[in-house]
Amino acid sequence: GDNIGIHLEFLGGERERVLWWYRFIPMTTVDQMAAILAELALPNVDVTYYGWQPLGAAAQPPTTLKLDASLGSLDRLADLAAELNERGSHLSLYIDPQIALRDDGGYSPRNDLALSITNQNLFGYSRGNPYHYFTVDTIERRFASLSAALAERLPGAGLAVDGMGSVVYSDFRDNRELNRLAAVERFQAAWVDAPVDLAFYGANDYAFSAMDAYYGLPLSDNGYLFTSEPVPFLPIVLAGYVPTYGPVLNFSSNMHADLLRQGDYGIYPTFFLTHDITARILNTNSSWIYTSSADQWSAEVRDAYAWLDARLGPVRGEPIVARDRLAPEVFATAYGNGCTVVVNYGATTYIGDGFSVGPEDAVLLEAAP
Repeated sequence: GDNIGIHLEFLGGERERVLWWYRFIPMTTVDQMAAILAELALPNVDVTYYGWQPLGAAAQPPTTLKLDASLGSLDRLADLAAELNERGSHLSLYIDPQIALRDDGGYSPRNDLALSITNQNLFGYSRGNPYHYFTVDTIERRFASLSAALAERLPGAGLAVDGMGSVVYSDFRDNRELNRLAAVERFQAAWVDAPVDLAFYGANDYAFSAMDAYYGLPLSDNGYLFTSEPVPFLPIVLAGYVPTYGPVLNFSSNMHADLLRQGDYGIYPTFFLTHDITARILNTNSSWIYTSSADQWSAEVRDAYAWLDARLGPVRGEPIVARDRLAPEVFATAYGNGCTVVVNYGATTYIGDGFSVGPEDAVLLEAAP
């Protein structure tokens, strides 16, 4: 089809500390996610289910496929995956295979964690959760087990992989040292063996051969002084080969400016949604999700999709063959089928040869300007 894709990530649930135990807070059940998707009625949706595991997003994911019972059944999730596939959409489960959540179990701190050269466990934060890093042996074992279970129980569904495609580290355990190059090679072998589709968040080039979609593609430069302006190198490289999706738009400080940038770069939109209000997770590790209610965001999701689809739909699947500056704040991106998207970042109308672009707007031309 000629419609662009859209990435919709849903929070299934999260846990909240109550005295000496945790209680589960369901934010979007499987049936509620299906209802939101039906109400939006958008084509080519890449759906990611985050916090699907027992006790939700801050709990260590299992090595086999197990959904928190409050969210629904695996059979119902399999039905939704099949329904999405029939409509040209796709379901993935979120996973960060490298991380061992610090405040949780399900792994051996002695045998499963990588060590730094100073003999300390590597440490970091991801989505509000403190964690250590697994050894590559442990990553391989857990990743293979989960992907095999996913292929068996949810045919047609995939994994949305965070971390593993962008973070590489050495392991200095005694007699089992592993450098980063060797780790990359073993990651690549694990992806080749995976029986499911793989999307990656913020992937580096070593993951490109295994990548079916790219999530969280940045819209700005890295801030280094030797660049005078952002250059969309990665979107140009991937255009026509892999669909790319930008940062979460409902977390944006200027959604219209980000939509202009996505129209310029050929990047598809992303939204983070829940059925319930985000106030319910204020006292959890998912408090970083500060606005996500589908009741609040559905209209914005449709409007953003319609705006980008009108400009990028006709060039879906086409490579970018040129990008030119027509004026100080006006850029033209040409695609392999002869169409061109012209974006005007300025505050005044741009008048071209037989066309015009209003202030802070974009148009699709069927020929180069």
